[in-house]
Amino acid sequence: MHRSPFEKSGIDNAVAGGRPPARLAALTEQYRMRGPINEVVSIAFYPESKLVTAPAVARRARRSRAAWACNELIVLDTSSLAPRTARRQGVTSRYNLMHAQLVAALLGPDGDDNLELGLVTPFAPQARLLESLLPKAMLDTWAASTVHRFQGGERDVIVYDTVDTGYGVTPLHRWFTDGHAGSQGARLLNVAASRARDHLVVVAALNRMHKVRARDAVSTFFAHLLDQATRLPWEKSLTFSSSTERITNGVVKRLKRDLDRASTVDIWLPRTPLVGMRELIPHLRLITATGSNAEPVTVWVEPDRDGYLSAEVLATKRAGVNVRPCTPILESLAVVGDVVWSSTRSLLGPDPGVVLRTEHRAFADAVRRAQRRRPGVAPGSGQTADDRGHCRRTLVRFELPRRGDPHITYACASCDSPDRRPN
Repeated sequence: MHRSPFEKSGIDNAVAGGRPPARLAALTEQYRMRGPINEVVSIAFYPESKLVTAPAVARRARRSRAAWACNELIVLDTSSLAPRTARRQGVTSRYNLMHAQLVAALLGPDGDDNLELGLVTPFAPQARLLESLLPKAMLDTWAASTVHRFQGGERDVIVYDTVDTGYGVTPLHRWFTDGHAGSQGARLLNVAASRARDHLVVVAALNRMHKVRARDAVSTFFAHLLDQATRLPWEKSLTFSSSTERITNGVVKRLKRDLDRASTVDIWLPRTPLVGMRELIPHLRLITATGSNAEPVTVWVEPDRDGYLSAEVLATKRAGVNVRPCTPILESLAVVGDVVWSSTRSLLGPDPGVVLRTEHRAFADAVRRAQRRRPGVAPGSGQTADDRGHCRRTLVRFELPRRGDPHITYACASCDSPDRRPN
């Protein structure tokens, strides 16, 4: 993923300048990718020496029987969905819950015994979410990992999840904005796309991934992909499996049904009037009183800019439910037992936006792990909220992302001095 011997020796610059060394022999025939996949990879990443697909590839039998595998190149476009990108524990690496839920729908409940499949993404937290979706019976032939770990591998079908959408975590990662030939973004995309034998599925918000800019390698890839690929609307992907469904009305009513059969609940709510919270209080209080875990319910909420909690949140706290203020909250979700809920806006707000519900035990466990905040510098999941000082207000967990451990301050927005809190 870093500088190759060709770059170290200056051969790449010589070839790009039309001065290839006399002893250089370009090996251009490839035996893995079908023609359309090869073409988009070749145009974007090997313009100086186009790859040629060996005739044997066209004669190779196809092994995918998936209903959505209608073309060698497929784009699952999430532009109109505007799914949220979040950070694991406030650090820089990213994940996208809705993207993972859509992939869950594509995979279906059981898997195809004849198919070798790979789920690939640039971000480690997303790779762990995708890995949890793999049926145990398919672990010999199905795999999920980061692009870095998948280098050298290949599968009949590759699903490449870009994760980044420009919503939630902003701006886009430099892997997608700095895509010149030789950049890490171009290398990652090249490796990911060229792992596919028969089908390449790209999950991306194309309105953000493909913008008018300099014709670098990454933008060339997405431009050619748009010209050649079959677009799969995100709504259509939900028809291939019942594991993920869209909830179009009665969100709170359906949530209460899930709460009635759950023993653990974790909810994350960004700043907005939480009009749906009061209806859930009796259900959350019952789980709190009867749950087997030390802290069966945790509700994370983003306070207003002055650190105050809404009347709905205070009522929930007074009912004995563990409420944890945290800022920023980029995600909007609930993990209720084995069920994962997500929404494009605040799940219990007046307009939750698009709401997806996925019932999958391993996936729910993986989401809990991705969401879990570390104790130590600031208490995390499994610990009750604390009050402080004469104002008796609940302390707010402030998070700032950085490489390695996040910068965390646990403070009262009223009592503590501003220098204790991130701006």
